[in-house]
Order: sequence, then structure tokens, then C-alpha cells
Amino acid sequence: MPFYSHSIVKLREERAFGLVEALMALVIMSLVLVALLGLLTVSVKAVASSKLSTLANQLLNESIEEIRSVPYDSVVPGATEETQTVLGYDLGVRTEISWVDDAADLTGSDDINDNPNDYKQVVITVSWLESDGLKSISAATFVRSTPNKTQPPTVNFVIAENDYNATPPSGTIFGLDAGYALYNELYEQWLNNGTIPLKATGTDPDADLLSMRFIVSGITPVDGLYGFDPIASYTNSPICRWPRIEDAPLWSEGAHEVLVEVWDAQGGRDAKSIFWYIDRLCPYWEELEPANLAATALSQSAIQLSWQKAWDGGEQVNRYKIYRKAPGAESFSVLVPDHNNTTSSYQDQGLSEWRTYDYYISALSVGGRESTTTSDSVSATTWFSITGEPVKEQGKRKVIISWNPSAWSPLGGPPPGVTINHYDIYRNGALIGYAQGNSTSFKDDNNGLGLARTTAYDYKVRAIIDGGQKINESISISVITGN
Repeated sequence: MPFYSHSIVKLREERAFGLVEALMALVIMSLVLVALLGLLTVSVKAVASSKLSTLANQLLNESIEEIRSVPYDSVVPGATEETQTVLGYDLGVRTEISWVDDAADLTGSDDINDNPNDYKQVVITVSWLESDGLKSISAATFVRSTPNKTQPPTVNFVIAENDYNATPPSGTIFGLDAGYALYNELYEQWLNNGTIPLKATGTDPDADLLSMRFIVSGITPVDGLYGFDPIASYTNSPICRWPRIEDAPLWSEGAHEVLVEVWDAQGGRDAKSIFWYIDRLCPYWEELEPANLAATALSQSAIQLSWQKAWDGGEQVNRYKIYRKAPGAESFSVLVPDHNNTTSSYQDQGLSEWRTYDYYISALSVGGRESTTTSDSVSATTWFSITGEPVKEQGKRKVIISWNPSAWSPLGGPPPGVTINHYDIYRNGALIGYAQGNSTSFKDDNNGLGLARTTAYDYKVRAIIDGGQKINESISISVITGN
């Protein structure tokens, strides 16, 4: 029994010890929960405060941008307060607007007697209520009156033939030697030493010019860009260096655009252009691209010339000298001294019928240099005239086609020693018969059947020499038969 009694006592002691431990654990857990609950409360407050601060910053930025976007006269000095609800939170917005006297306008202490209201200051304060009191953030901005832009700036070159500090006039040709009428020794000197004066004047009605720039063929020369504080007008007369490579001119043969531009503080721009020309070389036709001059008769009085353009440096030439040798002449003479056209063709008119004319051309540079090589010579023969008369014989309608060989003499008609074998007669594009070489007329009776009455027929005659080759042709005519 002593052993049993001892066990019972020990078991009771162990049970008592477990109850104490449980009570202690419960106390510890209570303390931890209380601490966690306090931390959670602080965290919730911090999140709410952060959210309110973010909303307040957003509202402040929006209010600043709104002030900047409204017309200047709508920003009225004074203070206003309002409450705005954002996502369920009430935020107070206070706007204070006041005039600012800018000391930088150099009016000093007497400015109040002139105009102390130079611009406006806007201070915006956003406030909100938290558990620990009132919070707020503020920001300030300035607004100025922007004058209405009524006119853009203007710029113009200052150009004078005798003003050596001014811009050479548009059309100036650099590179001509003493053998040409347009030679100008001073301009040639400028090109050779790489310095050319440029002068321009810019103006702006709002007195806010900011910059002026010269550009020659896309390149701004040295000292060709100028910036300045806003002013009403500006004149500049620089000596600009032409970019050079190993002391050789960079600029190629042909036209070069010279541009001057100005900008103002409002973003307005104006620009003017002139053109200069470099002419040091004669034009030429490349070996693989010859002139290919062609001459084609158009009528009994006109011949069409066409050709492939020559080159002058990197540009194709639009100016040509046209030479012609008339029938019976021993040599060529200048027909057109300066044919200037973007189309490489020319129509020689007012010619005599059944005459052969010879032509060749040369190319001209912008300064009048003539190409050292010319095109091949070509020839063309004008057509001869025909007439048509409707007749009625034995009740059948016919047409008589006639031509006049007297127009071919003494210089017209076939070349010497060439005999016309016959004439082919065409009606509406179809060969209908022929006439002997010494004939001067042909009667179309439609192989004895006669032609339809009051009907238009088109006729053309071709002169054929021995061997069956066409030597010339007539104009086309239309004849209407009678009733």
C-alpha cells in the first residue's frame, strides 16, 4: 500500500503542475495578442494616411495644371476655399492668387508707380483630417500673360550689287573666267578663297526674335548661326566660310540654294531662299549616254527635234544652242542661241514643204559655257501638200487627189539624181492604188463602184523611189463626198 499511496500523490503533483503551465501560456498569448492588435491599429492608420497623402498630391497636381490651362484673365487675385470629395474622402482646397512685382524689369523701387503687376503667383494648399490632427501640402506656380500672336517674324536678305558686305544677288554665277560677259572678278575671288558675305535682317512685331541661321545647300557655314535675346529686329552681316576639302571647293557644278531663317519665342518661323550657281566646267554628254538627236517631220512646215540631255557636274542641262543648215546652204547657222526648257525638244516651224533640213545641237551651262562636243547631225524632210475635190461622174461619186510638183523646185523635192517611181495613194489608212512618178493627181472611184455620198474620207500620198523605198509623204486631208 505504501507504493500505491506514493503513486497517487505523485500523479496529483504532476496534474497540478500542468494547470499552472496552461495558465502561464494563456497569459503570454494574451499579451502577444494585445501587442499585435496595437500594431494592426497603427498599420491601418498608416495605410489610411498614405492613401490620403497620395490623393492630396494628385488633387494638388490637378489643381496646378488646371490653373495653368485657363486664360490669363481668368486667374483673378484673391483667395478661395472649397471641399472636394475624392474616393469618399473630404479634401479641402485653398487657392491664393496674388500679383508679383518683378524686380528684373529694372524699374527699381519706383516700380509701384509704373506697373507692379508683372505676373501672378498662385499658391494651392490641399488639407485633410487624420486622427492625430489636420494635415496639408502646398505648391506654388507663376502665370504670365502671353500676348496673342498676330504676325509671324519676317526675314529678308540684304542684297546690293555694290555693297561688298551684302549678300550676292540670286542668280550670281561663281567660276566664270574673263572670257564671259557675266564675269565678276570680286565674286570669283570670294569663291577661290572660300569666303562669301551674307547679310539679312529679321523683324518681329512681338519683339521676341530668338535666332537667325544661314544655310548653303543644306550646310550651315562657319559663324552662320546666331542666337540672341528676344528683340524686335536684328541685322547680321557675317563673312561665312565655305566648307572646303583639302583647299578645294566642296560645292559642285550647278545650282545651290542659299537659305536664311529666323525663329521667335512663340515658335514662329520665316525663311527666304535665293540661288547661286557654280560654273567652272563645260557641259558634256557621257560616252554611254550620247545626245541621240532625232528629227521628225510633223507637217509640210514643221520638224520636231528631240534629244537626250547633257550633264553639267551632277545636274542635267536645260539650255541648248540649236544649229540648222537650210536647203541650198553651204554651212550651219545658229537657229536658236539659247533654248532654255526643261523638256529636251524643239519644234522648228514655218518651213517650206518637201525641203530637207539638217540640225545639230550643243549644250550650254548656266553661265553660257558651250559644250566642247556636240550631237551628231540629223536631217528631216518636210511633207508635201495635197488637195482633194469631190466630183460626180455618170451618177457616181469620186474624189480627185492633186499635188503640185512646182513646190519642190528649185531646192525642194527629191535629192538630185533621185527619181520618183510612183506615188502610193491611201484612203482611210488602206492602200487603194498608185500614180506614176510624173503624175500630179489621182482619181479615187473605188474601182469603178463609186464612193458613198456625203461621207468623209481621209487621204494620204507617199512618194516611192526605185527599190520600193518611201522618200517622203504628204499631209493628211479629209474630203466629204457630195449628195
